[in-house]
Amino acid sequence: MKLQYYLFNILLIAVFTATSISCCKSGPQPVHPGKVKGWNISSAVCDYCIAILVLKKGEKSDNGKIGVEVLDISAPKKPCAWDSVYSYPTATLRFYNPLNQQPFCEQTFFPGNINVNCGSTSGVYSVSIHAINTVENWIFLDIRGAVRK
Repeated sequence: MKLQYYLFNILLIAVFTATSISCCKSGPQPVHPGKVKGWNISSAVCDYCIAILVLKKGEKSDNGKIGVEVLDISAPKKPCAWDSVYSYPTATLRFYNPLNQQPFCEQTFFPGNINVNCGSTSGVYSVSIHAINTVENWIFLDIRGAVRK
């Protein structure tokens, strides 16, 4: 009886191990959106948008008043945690003043709409992360201000 109990537990552990390994594989990567609008956005395209950008890790972009730099792009910390933000890839962005390169703030984002904690002087209110590709290391995002353009 003890041997059967022992073998059952070994089998159970093997099944859980096999299923957890298979579910933790990364999902498909998003497709690059191609050419995007950049910094000159009409309100017909996107209300409150300051920019619609695709940037690679390490790249910067600015409009002379607001700058954004991609500091890091990371794969999900826990790919199998389907009910958690840890199942999403992340990107760390720095918003800065392009005139003197002084940062307003740095913040890590996951896909979706997220308010930015930069303070009112930055002009950035929120960011919408449309896609993060952790293999090619790029992020597709739009930056939104508090005032409609």
